Amino acid sequence: MPGGDVVKPGQAPWILIEGSYSGALTSWTMVNNIDAKPTRHFLGCIGIFCHRRGDHMLKEVFGPGDLGHVDDFAMAHTSCFYFGDALFFDFHLVDWQSLQLDVGPGAMFFRFCDALEVKDGINAGPGRWGLENAIYSWGNFWNTTYYNYRKARLSFIVKSVETRMPARSCIGTYDMSESYWTNTTVNNAVRSWTWMVCNQVGLYQDDPPYGQPAIVSRILDPIYHERQCINFFPEAFASPPQPTTAETNMMYAGWNVDVECLFFANGLRAPWRESTVSADGLYKPSTPSMPIYEGGGFYGSDMFTKSGIDDPTIAAVQEAALEYMAEWLAE
Repeated sequence: MPGGDVVKPGQAPWILIEGSYSGALTSWTMVNNIDAKPTRHFLGCIGIFCHRRGDHMLKEVFGPGDLGHVDDFAMAHTSCFYFGDALFFDFHLVDWQSLQLDVGPGAMFFRFCDALEVKDGINAGPGRWGLENAIYSWGNFWNTTYYNYRKARLSFIVKSVETRMPARSCIGTYDMSESYWTNTTVNNAVRSWTWMVCNQVGLYQDDPPYGQPAIVSRILDPIYHERQCINFFPEAFASPPQPTTAETNMMYAGWNVDVECLFFANGLRAPWRESTVSADGLYKPSTPSMPIYEGGGFYGSDMFTKSGIDDPTIAAVQEAALEYMAEWLAE
């Protein structure tokens, strides 16, 4: 590129605009390269609900009754489809994670809620309809609606769904010979991301500490996910590894980040907000040198121009970001 030799940090201002994991990278870049500016960032994590009760009964209600391991079944309260050499785990709650301002009535997330909350045309009261009704209603919704919905949504990826193995058996994690674990071809993004998760990031969608409300099955503890690191990388790990998240936070400051020309934008309804600097109880102050703005949007809403048209709180975040960029560039 003509002039490409004079645009290094320190020679020209850099503007890094990213979200989610790459949003975290912008913050980490600022910590290690303070001359790169300005940037914006948001990230987070989410999980899935499952209740451990009558394991075999639950498996029969939802379908994969032949799964031999209860932790695989708990993880299977997702839509799981196998395409060639890639697995796609689509949680019911991914529909919640994917909510945006233009998602309205009739969306699959709301249909899922209605399946559990509406009985004989009557909305549940504060006491809900009880666990038994929830189990059978959810199982019926899974088998009659959601399974085929996800199958159709993902079928565009390949011509034939379930090309190598049945979708209802792809959720097992105890057969290390499956190509999902052994595929080392170039551009296998699942493998490269998993390497970072196993070593530095530790972004496991498992249960929270006891004493805290849980929307993730208590069956899905860190070991369940750490064991899969061995499946992917048997040459590197002889036992489930514990990612060095404390070291990562120490290197890149985590919630304690404090650098100039770093702009944070978060959505108040983003499911991953609790792992951002806008987390409840963190009370991290917004400053002129490191502003923290929040809009009324969802995950990444502020990165879309149309979101600012639909929601004035998001427009305010976007306008503030542009103003700070102009100010910092002028310096």
